[in-house]
Amino acid sequence: MGLFSLFRKKKSKKPKKSKKLVQEPRVKMRELVNKGVAFANVGRYDDALACLDEALKRDEKLTDAWNKKGFVLYNLARHQEALTCYDKALRLNPKYAECWYNKGNVLTQIGREREALACYDEALRLNPKLADAWREKGVALKNLGRHQEALSCYDKALDINSKDIDSWRNKGTALARLGRQEEALVCYDAVLDIDPRYAKAWHDKGFALYFLKRYDEALQCAEEALRINSDDDLAYKLRQMILAELKR
Repeated sequence: MGLFSLFRKKKSKKPKKSKKLVQEPRVKMRELVNKGVAFANVGRYDDALACLDEALKRDEKLTDAWNKKGFVLYNLARHQEALTCYDKALRLNPKYAECWYNKGNVLTQIGREREALACYDEALRLNPKLADAWREKGVALKNLGRHQEALSCYDKALDINSKDIDSWRNKGTALARLGRQEEALVCYDAVLDIDPRYAKAWHDKGFALYFLKRYDEALQCAEEALRINSDDDLAYKLRQMILAELKR
């Protein structure tokens, strides 16, 4: 070994980044997203947006953050911005069933039911057990006057979640629209078994009884709805209709 080799400097190794340091920024971004969701759940939408925007500023490929931001904007009635967020999320992950469902909700809200149906269908293709998507597909079909198809969707939602109040109520409404008032009553009773203080279900039941000419029972339902919510305009209207019939 030559003299030079004895004094040759060893190559210095670059210090490895600890896994903790690598993971820390991602953990902080996840915390921001979770904080944004928590704010959204209590209606603090501006605070939620601030958290989600900060997370996306650090990493614009956070699919879940785009989805959650779309949900917040939807609740603020900023529908076009919400659609933009959902589209960004779906470009990152086209198999995001919940995001397809959320996009469908926005489209239904702004009267674009046919486009909404395509979104619900894609959500259900990816996750056939998504009960909310079955229910909201039913709502879109109902808005298009396709009540029998809507009914099938509500049944599928209830097969998955038999305690879903909105699906029971929507099913009752679909049956009532089809003139099947007795079957509608079963649905409204199912709602009231779950939540006896749901004023809208009481007036829905009252209307079904009214059309069956069971006026005394209908009046009891209208009165119960108004006892729970004195501002229930439909219950007030129903009571007037019933009293007019009883005076004949």
